[in-house]
Amino acid sequence: IGPDSAVGLGVLTLFGVMFGTVYLLALIVGGASYSSMVYALQPWVQERLPFGPALERSLALIGYRFWRNVAAWALSALLLAAGGLTVTLAIGVLVPLPMTLALGSDSPLAQAISLSAWLLGMIVVLPPLPIWMALLYRSNAEARAGGDLEARVQAWAREAAGS
Repeated sequence: IGPDSAVGLGVLTLFGVMFGTVYLLALIVGGASYSSMVYALQPWVQERLPFGPALERSLALIGYRFWRNVAAWALSALLLAAGGLTVTLAIGVLVPLPMTLALGSDSPLAQAISLSAWLLGMIVVLPPLPIWMALLYRSNAEARAGGDLEARVQAWAREAAGS
């Protein structure tokens, strides 16, 4: 099979698609794991509970609407990966490009600027994730406590009294 044959091109395309799929899956799983860890720490951050009750609350709210939480974690990971990749590549390429062209890619100064630009890109992207997880936690805690149920029962009682 030569590099110019249709079979070689098909195999190369197949490997490229497989690599891209595995890479995307790894980004989603890694980001979802990070999201779930940030979500699981919310009882300690928001409620100031002792260790035992905070651990119980954390596990209870992870299990509450579990598949919805997994979907939220995966979607936030996908959004974070897309935004992170875009911002990191843009900042990581555009900021150090003049110095890299002037000093060469082997220059320690150019490499330090590239690394700093990459870190700056990640600093720009990461802050929304803990905020999203805190909002998801508050929403789930409110729903689990029955806040929405109480409002629905009161509306039902008003409706029943009015008829």
